[in-house]
Formats: sequence, C-alpha cells, structure tokens
Amino acid sequence: MFLSVFRFVALLVLWWALLWFALPLDFFALSLPSLALLHFAPPVATVAAWASFKRARAAHKKKREAAVVAGAAAEQHRLESAMAVARETGLERRRVHVDCRGVWMSVSQAPKWHDGKLPPPCQIIEQGLRAENVEGETALYPVLQQVLEALLMQCGAADYLPLYLLPRRGQGDAEQIEKLRQAWKQARTALQRQDATLQPEGRLLPGTGDVASRIIDLFGDAPSLAALLLLGMDAPPKSAPVVVAMLFSRPDLVMPEPKASAGRDDDPYAPYWERERALDREIDAPDWARIPPSLRPDLMALKPLAALHRGRASDPGAAPGKGGVLARGLRSLIEALLDDAGLREPSALELGWLVHDCGLAAHDVAAGGRLAAVLSALRGLGCELDPLDEASDVPDAYGETGAARGAVMLAEALIRTGQLQKPVLVADFNGQDVGVGLTRCPMNANDPILESRADGCNLQMAHQ
Repeated sequence: MFLSVFRFVALLVLWWALLWFALPLDFFALSLPSLALLHFAPPVATVAAWASFKRARAAHKKKREAAVVAGAAAEQHRLESAMAVARETGLERRRVHVDCRGVWMSVSQAPKWHDGKLPPPCQIIEQGLRAENVEGETALYPVLQQVLEALLMQCGAADYLPLYLLPRRGQGDAEQIEKLRQAWKQARTALQRQDATLQPEGRLLPGTGDVASRIIDLFGDAPSLAALLLLGMDAPPKSAPVVVAMLFSRPDLVMPEPKASAGRDDDPYAPYWERERALDREIDAPDWARIPPSLRPDLMALKPLAALHRGRASDPGAAPGKGGVLARGLRSLIEALLDDAGLREPSALELGWLVHDCGLAAHDVAAGGRLAAVLSALRGLGCELDPLDEASDVPDAYGETGAARGAVMLAEALIRTGQLQKPVLVADFNGQDVGVGLTRCPMNANDPILESRADGCNLQMAHQ
C-alpha cells in the first residue's frame, strides 16, 4: 500500500514538473477547474490505466491457469475413463463362461464319492483292471467307442457337433484324429444311425495351458458354434484306459423361432423333403451351424449342470514355494478368481468340494505340503474343507491318467457341482506351475454377475 502511494506521489511530482517547466502552457488563461483537472487528471488516469492493465493481466493469467488445470483434469478423466473401460473389458472377458450339459467318463473304478446317483445325463463307466496281456492302445479305442455310444444315445444332436481332442504324447496328431473318427463311426454303426455320409469334425484342441480358456476361446472365435464335444483319453502303462467326454454349449443358446412365410402359400403337393428344406431356410439360427432343426430339441433337453469360466495360474516356470509362501500364492490366485467372478464378499465363499492332484503322500514327499497350502489358503478366505470327506485326490481316486489328467479333474468338478449344487474348487499342480479354478451352478441369463453370492462364481481351470 505504501509503495503504491509513493509511486502515485512520484508520478504526480514528475507530471507537475513537466507541466510547469517543460510544456509551454498559459496557466493564467485557464479557469480554476480546468487548471485543477490539468494538474490531477493525467496522473490519476495513468494510475487507473496501470491498475486496469494489471487486473486484466492477472485475470488472463488466472484464466490461462484455469484452462491448464481444466485440461489436466480432462486428460486425467479421459485416462481414468479409458482405464475403467479397459478394466471392465478385461473383467467382461474373464467373466465370459460356457455351459456344460453332460459328462461321460470311463475309468478303472468309480471314485469313492460316486453313489450311482449322478445328475443327468452324466455317466461313469467302471472298466475294472486291465488284463496283463492287453496292450494299452488295443484297449483304449474300444473304451472310447463305448463312451461315444453312451454320449450319442443321450443326445442325437451330438452327431453334428465338432469333436476336440486333448492331444497325447508319443502319437502323431493325424493318427490320433483318424483313430478318433474311426471310433466315432463305429459307435454310430453300433447305434444303427442312418446317415452314413455324415463325417465327424475331429481336431485337436488348439492352444496350450488352461483347458477352460481354450474352450471359451473356441466359442468366441466361432459365433456360429452352438456346442462342442471335448475328449480326453490315455492308456498309461500298468493302468486302465481313461476316456472322458464333455459337452459344452454357449450360455445364451436358445431355440430359434420359425419365420412367418410372408406372401407365399405352401404347396400341399410338394414332397416332404422340399417342405423340410423350406422350413430350414425359414429358421433364423446362426448359432446352430450344422445341427438340423429336428435334432435341436435333443440338445436343449440336456439342461446345463455347471458353468465354466477361465481359470487362474501362476507365472509359467515360477517355483511354487513351500509352506506359507505357497499358501499365500494360492490365496492370491483364488482371490483373483473371486474378483473375476464379481464376488464382493470373498469371506463368504462356501465350497462344496475340492478336486486336486497333490499326489499321495506315500509317493511324493511334497504332497502333504501342497494340500496343507491349499487348505490354509481357503481358511484365509473363511472356507473350511475336510480333506478326507470333502476333497478328492485325483491320483489316488483314479490312478495314473496320463494326458487325460486335466480332463478328469475338469469332469469331476463339473459332476460334483451338479450333484452338490455348490461351487467346486480345482487345484492343479502341474510341475512348477500352479493353477486354480472354480465351477459353479449354471447362471440364470437374467442374474447379474456382480451379485455378492458364493454360488454366483464359476471359474474353471484345468491344465494338461
């Protein structure tokens, strides 16, 4: 304030000095008001102009700073929105699921939990021990044919579904597919199916790692795929052949409605095959691909028994650790599964069963530690499971399953989910890799996936 007054006085003195000694003015000719105005108006006007300039400059600076702040806020909002969209897109991708509509498996003996009451159309065929003089490959394909016959008897539409096989080691891809097709043809012949020209779409399951993710990717890559069959089989040395077949469909599968025949009168004298072809053309069914309209109800009659989502696994090659380190790693994986499923209260997790391949403690010194780590991770999430009465050790229950191990674990989890109507946890120790997953009851199409329900979660992971 003092500096401003000093500046004004200095300006006033300078102006008066200029006015009296430099400018040739006749002050006696001016009136008193004019003389006063001449002495004070220019300094006051100068000070006012300078003050206005400073205010304008300050306002402009403030406006520019506000624009910078607004721009930064807008950019931050854009980045946050992009991150939110990316996060939601990622969650949506992880929450994609498919439905399982049936499981058929043939093993040397049924597991202890099997009481003969399986959810339809699931079936477990007991083979008994293999004869010593029968080679594994020789015994495998008759068992495969038996499983395929049981499957085809349950669902006529399965004739038109693509077959995907989990590859085996020690045998060429083309040879595996060819033997699968032969067994499929023999099964159809045994059932006296009429269409002899029908060829199966047999191929190896693409991709590696998590079987569930590979199945989901197949449906994502083929919008016209209504359902598929997944087969896993092997004949390990000194063990009975293991064959597992599972039928999966997209979750939004519905029966198409016939279109109205606008502007066309049906010809009553047309042959029946002409009328059937016309009906086929009138049905808008992009998701049903090869399946004829007459067989689509057979597939819809198989109600979903469990839902299947992507699983979670440790970094490839990362050492699983021991004791508390392994338990913390497993808990992180399980928590990620719950987050993927949209469960808001992981402490409320209620599991009905545990499927694992920790191994028999008598044969693997690390088996006990693995199982203890799984149970410890579950306790940390508020879930208690009895390892004897509420869990199944796959090597103990089925013996050596070879390349069919992942399929057997997946099949048991799906069946137990259908039986118990509760989520089932899968813990897969594949060498240095650790994978976990959950199966759950089928989700109603109208149920929001973000509901805080323990049975609203279904993620499934099975390794080869």
